[in-house]
Amino acid sequence: MKNIFIYGSALLFFLGCVEPFDLELDKVKARLVVQGLIENNAGPHYIRLTKSNPGLNIEDHGPIVVEDATVIITDDFGQTETLDLIPKKDELDPYDTFGGFYKTSNFIGVEGRTYSIKITTIEGKIYTASDYMQPISKIDSIKFQNVMGGDKSDYYVPSLYFKDPQENEENRYLVQLNEEENVKVGYGGSWNDLWEFAILSDKYFQPGKTGVSIDNGGGPRDWGWHNYMLGDLAYIRMNSLSDQSYNYYKFLLEQFQQDGGAYKPSPASPPTNISNGGLGFFRASAVAEAEAIVGE
Repeated sequence: MKNIFIYGSALLFFLGCVEPFDLELDKVKARLVVQGLIENNAGPHYIRLTKSNPGLNIEDHGPIVVEDATVIITDDFGQTETLDLIPKKDELDPYDTFGGFYKTSNFIGVEGRTYSIKITTIEGKIYTASDYMQPISKIDSIKFQNVMGGDKSDYYVPSLYFKDPQENEENRYLVQLNEEENVKVGYGGSWNDLWEFAILSDKYFQPGKTGVSIDNGGGPRDWGWHNYMLGDLAYIRMNSLSDQSYNYYKFLLEQFQQDGGAYKPSPASPPTNISNGGLGFFRASAVAEAEAIVGE
């Protein structure tokens, strides 16, 4: 009985010491979020600007778009252009979340160059970022392998055959199954499609022409997002990645794998190449595309 009294008293003591903790979310400042991609073509290339949500307001219906900034893109060969703002689909709809997009008109991306952006907000804050566009080889062919082997499954996984452009260097790739720009500006696809990707490194590839299965890469979606059935048309989009781009996606994948356990590191923001406290990432990627019908 004495022990019960002691434990009960201790419990009441600790409960009495509990004080409310104010996260002070109203004092957290919104930060600029930059999402940008330059490819090895004539574009248009897109940069999207939004602001991070500083609080937990349940009335928020999407990102805070930024449509009053000046965005300039340059490369190390003297090419420069000020991007144009893409109007919202519906200017009168306050919940239209597809705003904040800026696009190029005449800017041509060329692999082997370094690309930079300069963003000046209406408040006069300046943000910069740069990325190098690694070369890429064309996809020579796509072959499909039965998931289970033999005739045990109706699902097939694509393997890409291509020759590494720099055999003595480690090359990294991001593989997608959708048209990224069309999805981003809301003209096709869905936002979930943006998470259908895998990152690959050729560190363990055999030299020369390589056949690598997409499921050998790491990706945020569950198993099976890259499975096809006989007769399906498979569209493959392979992007080259610089070291910093690869590390950005690698970090994102590591965050997806955290289960919130006591012995796992706390979630953190991915490494960004945006200066001045900005978030997001500006990427330059050379792209190779190919299509194939499963079974042909």
